[in-house]
Parts: sequence; structure tokens; C-alpha cells
Amino acid sequence: MVGGEQLTTKHDVEVQFMATTLGLTQHAEGDWQVIGNTVPRLCEAADGCSAIKCGLGEVALKNDTRRWIDCAAANTEPPFDGRPGFVMTPLSPDVVFLGDEGAYQPVTAKQPNGEQQPFFQKVNTGSALVISERDMSKIPGSEEGIYVGLNLADSVVATQTLEVNGNRYAVVLYSSRENLGDRPEKFQIARNAVNGILDREGLTGDARAEAIDKLTVQIDVGFSASLKNFAHKVRVPEIVLPDGMTAREALEIVAAENRNKVKPADRDKRLSGPTRYGLQLAEKNGLIDAETGELTGEVTPTQLMDDQYPGALESGEIHGGLEISRGIMDAPRRGPKGCPGHGELCHIDYPKINQRTRTGELVALGVRPENITYNNANAIDPSSRDNMLPSNRDLQLEDVAIIRTPRTVQGAVIKFPPRHTEQAEEPKAA
Repeated sequence: MVGGEQLTTKHDVEVQFMATTLGLTQHAEGDWQVIGNTVPRLCEAADGCSAIKCGLGEVALKNDTRRWIDCAAANTEPPFDGRPGFVMTPLSPDVVFLGDEGAYQPVTAKQPNGEQQPFFQKVNTGSALVISERDMSKIPGSEEGIYVGLNLADSVVATQTLEVNGNRYAVVLYSSRENLGDRPEKFQIARNAVNGILDREGLTGDARAEAIDKLTVQIDVGFSASLKNFAHKVRVPEIVLPDGMTAREALEIVAAENRNKVKPADRDKRLSGPTRYGLQLAEKNGLIDAETGELTGEVTPTQLMDDQYPGALESGEIHGGLEISRGIMDAPRRGPKGCPGHGELCHIDYPKINQRTRTGELVALGVRPENITYNNANAIDPSSRDNMLPSNRDLQLEDVAIIRTPRTVQGAVIKFPPRHTEQAEEPKAA
């Protein structure tokens, strides 16, 4: 477990970023442990894992024993220093408010006496968790703050603090490929969090516009993939269609499955994942004939990267692996005509694209640029090999199966300390 220095934002909110390394460790023949894991896929990573059931939530064991043989040790670790713990799963761009009914559910484990004991609260899926000082006061044991963690490998974990109508708010943000770049409002998590806060404060019309105009926002980055260490191979998805099926017909199958919310296991097996994504890219870029439904061309690496990180090529946030490997960090940007080719390594400038995205959407909302404070100076890079918080990025680039790669649990402790009020003057002696 690693903790950064505690900081106090301009809104009197105390923040401390913390993380736990995840890794596969062999204690003895056939006895494995995935330290700190909350990712179900890692439960299968150890072929001879001694745990009968991954997570061991239903097995009556002492916690020390559970942690020794458990394939998902973080599921049996109490929150940091006894603080209430909340774990986010950023599988959607939704904004979750901690104070909403049903916003989280307990994850428990059975004790030797047969009783279930809660270890942490599982937050509804979303990429932003909003915490108000009013919500915090209703959480038992939160006097020293609460811990909000995310299970991830790369990307960005940041906090956003602000004050509206005298009420302090902290937002834990998870910035990833899915919500970075030039995207519709649905994916603008920093903006949507502020809008949700203003809604809850009952601000509308001129009062809302005035509040936005005067609003100050501070964003502090605790964990961020860096330009040097974050890279992936550009792989244009191959489109393979069954004989006699057109691209249009395949897209109609995909659309029908999405409308009917068909589970992945029950989807049409003739269409692979790469084919489905490739067809979406082809349709987006006008590569499907309107009359025949046939493909009229191939998806290019530029079209792929523009879909994954919209606007990043034009903004100089994508760099070639060759330049970075030679230490040329200020190389000319990879613009639309210089995008890395299929199979080539490319680097994404996460610090730059995150700052542009998150601050840009606040400005688009109406927040004055001079009222936004953004700090990335103390961010820990989870992609770096020398910080003891390894991600799975390096191993993936070496073609190690994802199921056998380590990850980290990263997050932040949020605390609203009591505000100091000026003491009344003592009455003067008669």
C-alpha cells in the first residue's frame, strides 16, 4: 500500500491519493495469491489456485487465513485504516451521487461464526463519484474521511473540488479512453458532475448562470499514465463476414442485439468482436455502400485512432513509438497524415489530453478559465516500472495474456474537516 502526501484544496477539502499493488505470487506448489485483486478475470490466472471459490465470500474462514489462500485478496481487506471504503467500477460514463438511495451495495465475507461482515461498499457503475459534506456526515465512521478506490491499470484518477451555496463537494474522476477527447456531453464527466451538483442545489435560470460564472474548480491528478510509459499497438480490426452476408446486414444484427440487450454469450457467434467494431468504424467513415450494403474500402489507422481518442491527432496528443524510444519527447505531432500504421507502437499523451478534455468541458459549461486550477505535478504513473505500482501495460505489449497481468487498485481518501470559525470577542471588563 502506498499513500501520497495529503493536500488541502482551496475549498477546504482534504485529499490523499493511495494505491495498492496487485500481483500474482506463488507461496508454495499449487498455492497462489493475487494480492489486492478485485478483478474477477484474475481469479483464473493461477492454474493451481488453492481457493475453492474466488473471493471466498461464502466460506467461513478467519480473515488472516482468507487473505493467505484467497485469489481475490482485496475483497477481504477492510478499508484503509478502518475508514469506510467505496469501490468504483468505471464501466459507464455515468455520474453517481454518494447520497442517492441505492448508490452502493455492501460486499461481505462470511466470518468463522457464520455471520457476513461488510468489507467495502460497491458503487454503481460510473466514471465520476460525487461526495458532498452533507452526504459524508451521514456515513458512520467517516470522521476521518472515506476511501474511494478504482481497480484499473492505466488512465487517470483525479479529484475535482468545488463549493456551491456554501456546501463543499468532492468528485472522484476516472478519465479513460472512453471519455477523453472531443466527445458528446454524455461522456463529459467533469461537466456532468457540476451540472448534477447545481441541480441538487436547486439552481436554475439566472441564478444558475451566475453560480457558474463565479464557480471555482480545483482538479488534482493523483495517478496518470504518462507519455513515455503509456503505449499500445495500433491494430485495425479485421472485418470477417460470413458468406453471403453484407456489411449492412451484419450491422442490422448488431443493432437488433443492442436494442434487445442480448447478453454477450448469446450474441451471433458468426460476428467476432473485431468484426463488430470494424463495422462500426466503417459505417462512421462512410465505407458502406448505401444501396448494396457492401464495404467500399478499408478502415485506416487514422480512422481508428480518431475514434478512440477524438481530436487527439489534431491536438498533438499521439506520438510515434520510435521517437519516444529515442527520448524525443517534443517530436512533431502525429497529425492525421502521420498516424502510426497498423501494428506500430503509438504513445498517448495522457497528461495533455486529460487536461484539455476535463478543463475544456468546464469552460464549455461556462466556468471561467481563470477560475480553474489544474495540478498534475504530483501524479504517480501506474505504467512506470520503477514506482512499485505496475500496470499490465508493459506485459500486454509483450503479448502476455491479459488474464495473467498485474493491476493496481488506486483511489483517494476524501475528508471534509470542520471549518474554523472566528471566535467571538471576549466582553470587555466593566
